[in-house]
Amino acid sequence: MNQYGVNFRLAIWGESHGAQVGISMDGVPAGLSLSEADFEADLARRRSGARGTTPRRETDRPMIVS
Repeated sequence: MNQYGVNFRLAIWGESHGAQVGISMDGVPAGLSLSEADFEADLARRRSGARGTTPRRETDRPMIVS
């Protein structure tokens, strides 16, 4: 697991081709509303088929699990 940040921390976890690869966010202000749609634009930049991307076939579908 890699961790970044001090006040707002991101921990990246999981393994390539595993069931899940994700992030844990710590320091998110109380009451901040987040949804899967908030992450769509960032994930769209790494979808396969565009120049500079890989030919992988996995879907990048965000899922908030807790």
